[in-house]
Amino acid sequence: MACSETELREMAAKFRAAILACDKSKPFITLQSFPNGACGDASYLLAKYFEEKGCGQFEYVWGMRRSNSHSHAWLEQNGIIVDITADQFDGIDNPVLITMDRTWHAQFEEEDRHTADYERYDPATVNNLRASYEFVVKNIET
Repeated sequence: MACSETELREMAAKFRAAILACDKSKPFITLQSFPNGACGDASYLLAKYFEEKGCGQFEYVWGMRRSNSHSHAWLEQNGIIVDITADQFDGIDNPVLITMDRTWHAQFEEEDRHTADYERYDPATVNNLRASYEFVVKNIET
């Protein structure tokens, strides 16, 4: 079952706030400078949260901006883009993007798209991401 854009926006905002509220020494190293450089792992963790909340599975999309070699990752489901780290880039002020407008994301040439599931990593990374996920979710529930 898919969730509405409003539900996704609310959950994504809560999840992002929970990451920002984390003790920076606790989550996986890739989240310590969130949102900078955290798009991939943050997307995987958010996808897990959405799935656990009954929103179904999301696709992980990763692309490269050829003009300056910047990469970026976000989630998609049924044409809806969910991005909680786009504000690490100049010109984006919205901390939570829920949109069907591909204009901004289209500057990143798609390199990879697959089901958003951090279990596909090596065991050490899976353990770190699982621990980070549990730590972030604890911040939402308190």
